[in-house]
Amino acid sequence: RANNSVSEMQVANLGLASFFTNVDYLNGSVQSDSAYDIIVEELFAGPFFSWVEKNADEDSRILQLRTALEAVVAHVKLVGAYECVYGFSTGGALATLLSVPAVLRELGCDKPLWSTAIIACGSMSDFWPLVEKLLGIDVSESDIKLSSLHIIGIEDPHKSSSEELAKQFATRGDAIRRHVMYFPGGHGIPALLQKSSFFKDDMRYWIEGTRHEFMTEETSVDDSRRSAAQVLQLRTSRSLLHALDDLAGAGSIVSGPGGGKLTFNSDALSIVLCDRTTTSDEQISVAEFLKAPARESVFLRGRISEPLSYGKLAAFIADQGDVRRAGVKSSDEVVTYPVPAGTVGAVAMLTISAQCVAAPLNPDADESEVTQALEQFKPAALLAFVGSSSQ
Repeated sequence: RANNSVSEMQVANLGLASFFTNVDYLNGSVQSDSAYDIIVEELFAGPFFSWVEKNADEDSRILQLRTALEAVVAHVKLVGAYECVYGFSTGGALATLLSVPAVLRELGCDKPLWSTAIIACGSMSDFWPLVEKLLGIDVSESDIKLSSLHIIGIEDPHKSSSEELAKQFATRGDAIRRHVMYFPGGHGIPALLQKSSFFKDDMRYWIEGTRHEFMTEETSVDDSRRSAAQVLQLRTSRSLLHALDDLAGAGSIVSGPGGGKLTFNSDALSIVLCDRTTTSDEQISVAEFLKAPARESVFLRGRISEPLSYGKLAAFIADQGDVRRAGVKSSDEVVTYPVPAGTVGAVAMLTISAQCVAAPLNPDADESEVTQALEQFKPAALLAFVGSSSQ
C-alpha cells in the first residue's frame, strides 16, 4: 500500500526520470488508511492505495484484481501504449500479468500495453491462482517476450517471489530480454542506489540497450568499445536467473552442506540449484554451515582467482580471519566494515558472521551515513580492507 508520492520517490531514487520525457503515476484501485510500512506513513501523507488487499477474502480479491487489471488497461487505451512500465511490489505482479498476451486478449487487448518492463521488489502474493479463477488462464510459465529489468533486494522477505516473477519473462531471443540487478537492502528502493556507479551503469546499459538493435557479441572487443547492448549481453549471460532456464547444461554438481548437492553453472559463475532442505524449526549457525561439507568441496569461484574450498575458508577463519585479532572478545559483539567488491566481500561477510555479529556498510556511503551506522550498531571493531576503495 503506497501512493503516487511514494512512486515518485522510488523513480527519483532509481534515476528513471532522466531517461524518459514523461512519467505517469497510477494509484492503486483500493484505498487504505495505512501504508505497507510504518516509515512510509511517517514520511508521506495518506491516503494510500493497493491493487489487491492481501487480507480480504478470496471473492473480494478476485473482484479487486479484475478492477485493477481493467483500470490499467483503460488508462493505457486512453493515453496510448508506453515505452516502459514500472511496478513495485504487487504493482510489479500486476505489470507482469498485463505483459502476458493471453491475459491481454481476455481483457480485449490485441496489442501490448508497453514495450519494456521494470519490476522492483516484485511480490506475487497469490495472484496466479486468482488469475486462473478469474480468467481461466494458467500464467505460471508465461515466457513473456518483453525486455525486462528486475531490481531485487537481497534482504527482501519477498526476494523469492521477485525471482519467480523474473522467470515469467523470456531470457533469449533477437533482443535484450531479462536482466536482474540485486542490491543490499530490503523491500524498498533506497536513495543510496543513486550513489552506486555500478547500479547506475547497469540501469543505463539496460535502458539504452533496449532502445537499439541488438548487436552480435564479439568477445575480442574490450568493454570500453562495446555498445551498451553488447555490454549488457555479456552481463546478462552471466546472471543467475538467465542460467535457470537451462539446468540440463548447467555444469558440474558438487557436494554441499549436510550432504545436499549444489548445481554450479560455470557460465553464470553462480550456484543455480541446491537440494538442501531444512525443517521449519531447524537452525544452523554460519560456522556449522561452513564446517558441514567435505573440506575439498568448492565453496566459491571467482572469474580470475583459484576456487576457494570450504577447508581453505575454515582455515582462514581460524587463523588470519580470526576476529579476536581485531580485539573482538564475544560472539555478541558487532563488527562493522565497508563491503569489498567481488568475491572478497562474500568471504568477509561469512568470516565475520561465523564468529560474531556482522554489520556491513555501503562502501559508497558518505560521512553522515557512516556516522549514523556507527551510532546505531555501536561496533566493537571497524574493519577496513587493504587495497579497497574504502581503506
